[in-house]
Amino acid sequence: MINILEITLGYLLQIFIKILNEILLIDLEWIVMLELPEVIIITKQMNEELVGKRIERIALDNYQGLVNQGFMKLTPEEYEKRLVGKTIKSIINEGKYFLVNFDPPEYLFFISFETSGNILYHKDLSTLPEKYTIKITFEDKTMLTVRVIAWGFILVETEEYFLNHKYISFRGLSPIDDELNFEKFNELLENHTKSIKTFFVGQKFIAGIGNGYLQDIFFKAKIHPKRKVSSLSREERQNLFTSMQSVMKEALTNGGRDSELNLYGEPGKYTPILDKRMKEKSCPLCGKIIEKQHVDGSTAYVCTNCQPL
Repeated sequence: MINILEITLGYLLQIFIKILNEILLIDLEWIVMLELPEVIIITKQMNEELVGKRIERIALDNYQGLVNQGFMKLTPEEYEKRLVGKTIKSIINEGKYFLVNFDPPEYLFFISFETSGNILYHKDLSTLPEKYTIKITFEDKTMLTVRVIAWGFILVETEEYFLNHKYISFRGLSPIDDELNFEKFNELLENHTKSIKTFFVGQKFIAGIGNGYLQDIFFKAKIHPKRKVSSLSREERQNLFTSMQSVMKEALTNGGRDSELNLYGEPGKYTPILDKRMKEKSCPLCGKIIEKQHVDGSTAYVCTNCQPL
């Protein structure tokens, strides 16, 4: 019997979304998240703006649902006790996760968007949003707001806690990491027995890519997201690897997707080839109408001519 604690939360979320999509017939097309390019960009901006700032106070709002689901563990008073007075030392990203390091280094501040949300920096009250999950005010009166929509972690815990967390400590390689060459990628594929889409969205093998960028990665590689990994030829796997790195680097160069915001509330300039805007429009390569399909719990846009099953 499979131990439920060993199943990653990402996979559980996919199951839950699939139930809602296929049984309750609810379209969850709105669920998009920050993925690796956006997270890298925001991490860089956070380091430029926040390092050296000391936290004066915090405020929580619209957070009780996350507490009920286990995404937030502390009371407002406990968040305040662990954050106020800390100075930001650095911010790093691991896949789609943000980790804020403090001085003194007693705790780490962890942010992860499992569905949708944003992180925004405010020089004054004029840009403060109506809705947020946590607002951090620094001693110089600038602010940082984090808004989690639906599911996502906002945790302030010790390094040991994160190292032992069943989901957070369980992440794969970055798709643009220098150590990830094709042979290593192919080796990871050999360890997966399900569809090529679940290979990516589970985050176990490759970290930071979700349903948003997968549309373009699969399209450029001419691979249908329902294909079993075992059915892919070596040439198709090479095409997939090349497509993955190409899409990630192009998105980074263009500041992320045009549907997502950076730290300053500005959208990126990467326009996806396939997303909801392409439904029932012509394929840019062959002219066939793009189809909307449900694949492994979420929406996929596919050209069935260019990406045959």
